[in-house]
Amino acid sequence: MKLIAKMLFEGARRTPEFPGKHNILWHLVRKLPMVDEFQIQSGGAIFSIRGVEINEFWMAARGIHSPDIFKNMCELAGDDEVTVWDIGANIGTVSLPLLATKSRIKVVAFEPSPAVCAKLLKNANLNPALQSRLKIINCALSDKTGWVEFYASNEVNNSGIGGIGVASNRVSASFMTFAQLGSNCTELVSAPDIIKIDVEGHEISVLRGLGEILNKRPLTIIFEHSIYRLKENGTPFGATSDFLRDKGFKVSSLDGTEPVDLSKDQDLVASNAHP
Repeated sequence: MKLIAKMLFEGARRTPEFPGKHNILWHLVRKLPMVDEFQIQSGGAIFSIRGVEINEFWMAARGIHSPDIFKNMCELAGDDEVTVWDIGANIGTVSLPLLATKSRIKVVAFEPSPAVCAKLLKNANLNPALQSRLKIINCALSDKTGWVEFYASNEVNNSGIGGIGVASNRVSASFMTFAQLGSNCTELVSAPDIIKIDVEGHEISVLRGLGEILNKRPLTIIFEHSIYRLKENGTPFGATSDFLRDKGFKVSSLDGTEPVDLSKDQDLVASNAHP
């Protein structure tokens, strides 16, 4: 069955896009009996997956999990020696392909969920040539230091929606994980030149904890703008963007569009590289 699953994904990559293509593939993969893990490449990195986890699915189906984010980050990195902080790294769908594609970058991958971090570590071990430039940190970043309650996802096929705080699509029982200020982490790793944040609505807490890191120039931050998460947290839609603008950043959509429409889900980019 794992051979069938792998063939379905590889076929999807070679098939031109058409309406409903990925929806059809999703239903076909989920109808397969329990599939053992199989290996697949994404951006030159090797991953061990089953394909029914949503992050694995998109990576396997498209070749890159988030093509627009990946392209943007590759362009930002160029051929320079830069450090990327991947905050909410999940299983490495962004970190590992970046390392495989850009030979001079270093990546610090933050992932607070022990179960998800174990998958990230497993995938990292499949790519020994990348390990010297990767640092994995199993903690949450926030605006305070100490133990916090983390709630795992209760969706069978989406482990990436766990996070700090109660939510409708998370389990009711929590576990304690450690939260750290990003500014304190520079004692362990290099300060970032590029930051990717995917923390399920807690972006502004992460940013507040970065402290003096936000004064570094140039610095680019790519972050998720998720409407339903912001509503759950009671966070105003413009809070994160306004915070960054107050720190001297220009905020736009990934393609550079301004002003940003904050009424819809999207990934945003903030940069202080301008004068």
